[in-house]
Amino acid sequence: MSTVSLRIGGVPEHFNFPWRLAHSIFGFSPNGVDFTWKDYYGGTGFMREDLHAGNLDLAVMLTEGAIADINKNPGLKIVGQYVSSPLHWGVHVHAEDGPLDTHTLINTPFAISRKGSGSHLMAYVYAQQQGWNPEELRFVEVKNLEGARKSLAEGTATAFLWEKFTTKPVVDSGEWRRIDVVLTPWPSFVVVGREEVVNQQGVAIQKLLEQIKVYLTKTTKPQIISLINQDLGLDETDVEIWLAQTRWDCLPQISSETLSITESTLAAVGLVNQRLDPKAYIAPYTQLV
Repeated sequence: MSTVSLRIGGVPEHFNFPWRLAHSIFGFSPNGVDFTWKDYYGGTGFMREDLHAGNLDLAVMLTEGAIADINKNPGLKIVGQYVSSPLHWGVHVHAEDGPLDTHTLINTPFAISRKGSGSHLMAYVYAQQQGWNPEELRFVEVKNLEGARKSLAEGTATAFLWEKFTTKPVVDSGEWRRIDVVLTPWPSFVVVGREEVVNQQGVAIQKLLEQIKVYLTKTTKPQIISLINQDLGLDETDVEIWLAQTRWDCLPQISSETLSITESTLAAVGLVNQRLDPKAYIAPYTQLV
C-alpha cells in the first residue's frame, strides 16, 4: 500500500505539540499516511497564503481566520475542530512607555502579524467589545512576535494581541505589560485544507486526525507538561494552568453554532461580506454537530 504524504503547518506553540513531536517523540507510524510539519511564526495570515499558493496541504488555523478567509475566497475547507476551548488573547503594551489601561488604547496603532491574521481579526473583535469604532483602527504589520517586540519598543505600534502563554516570558521579563485578556467567543483552532487535497485525500486526512487524537488521549498530563517545557521552554506551572483550560477535539466535525457565532461576529465588524450555508465552510465528510 502506498503512503500518502501531507504537508501540514501551524504556529510553533504549545497547542501544536502533538504535530511537532509526532515523529521525534511519539514515533509516528505512517499506516498509509505520513506528514511533514512546518512552523509558521507569522501565524494564520502566512498559512492562508501558502495554502492558496499550493505550498501547504493542511494547516492548524485559528477558527476566525479560517472562516474569514473561506467566506471571501474559494479554495479552502475546514476538516474539523482541533481545539474546542476558547483562546486567551493577551493585550500587550511596552512596559516602559505603553498605556496604563485599555481606555488609553483608543485611536492608537495596533501591531499585527499580517492582514487577515488572528492578531488583526481579534483587534477588531476587541474594539467592538470595548465600544470603539472598528473602522478607526490603525495597524502596523510586524510579521511575527519578534517584529511586535521591535515595534512596541520603537513606538511604531502601541499594542499587540497574541496568545497570552506564548507571550508570558516577554511579560515576565519586564519588557511588556499585559493590560487585558480577551477570550474568543468561539472554539480556538480548526484543521483547514486546500479543497483539492481535502476532496482527494479524505480517508488519509481522517486517519491522520485519529492518530494525533491517540497521542492526545494516551499522553499523561505530567508527560505533556514536560514535553512542552522541553520543546518550547515554557514554565511548567504555566503549562499546567494552560492545559487545565484546554479542551481537544481533533475530529472531523464542527458545530453549526461555532460557524454561526464566528461568522456573525466577523460580519458585525465588517470582516466578512456574506452569510454562507454552514456546509460551504466544511469538507464533504465533516460532520455538523
